[in-house]
Amino acid sequence: METIVIVLIISMIINLVLTYACWNSIKKIETYEEDRIRIFVLINKLLSDLREIDNQQMFEKDDEVGTIFTQLKEMIQFYYKLISGNTTIYDENEKEKE
Repeated sequence: METIVIVLIISMIINLVLTYACWNSIKKIETYEEDRIRIFVLINKLLSDLREIDNQQMFEKDDEVGTIFTQLKEMIQFYYKLISGNTTIYDENEKEKE
């Protein structure tokens, strides 16, 4: 009888620890998801602001500034795709190698 009580107490303690670990993990996942959404919105705004700045394509058509502008636009689009889940770093690096 005493053995059963000891096993039950140990089981309750383990259950409490595991419950806390799950709760803590869920909180972290929610925080990371909120951060991911916030970054996604910021990158989307950055891309739209960049397009608004160059609405007449004055920067994009200039040779020196246009090259930098195009690289910035491509970099923003890469991170936009990465955060939105359309691509991964591995996939993009493999495309660059080919």
